[in-house]
Amino acid sequence: STEETIKNIRAALINVKMVTGDHENIARNLAADIHLGQNFLVHDDLWPASAQRDERVVQMDGIAQVTPKDKHEVVAILQRHGHVVGMCGDGVND
Repeated sequence: STEETIKNIRAALINVKMVTGDHENIARNLAADIHLGQNFLVHDDLWPASAQRDERVVQMDGIAQVTPKDKHEVVAILQRHGHVVGMCGDGVND
């Protein structure tokens, strides 16, 4: 199951974040179902860029209603903060 997979990934000390174009309510409900966390941002929280925004991205469990550009920005923020980032997705925007 997805919940078990996330549990195993976290046991390996890997942080998991959801980055989705889906509506915030859908993302939060799915996150609750798989015990991902409820610290979510949305597209509008990414802009304008700031140090505070970057810290919120690092601390978030996920972000919803994003565009492909937003996904790239999230990865760039995490990398600037020293994180190694891997992604998987279900579409051409991932």
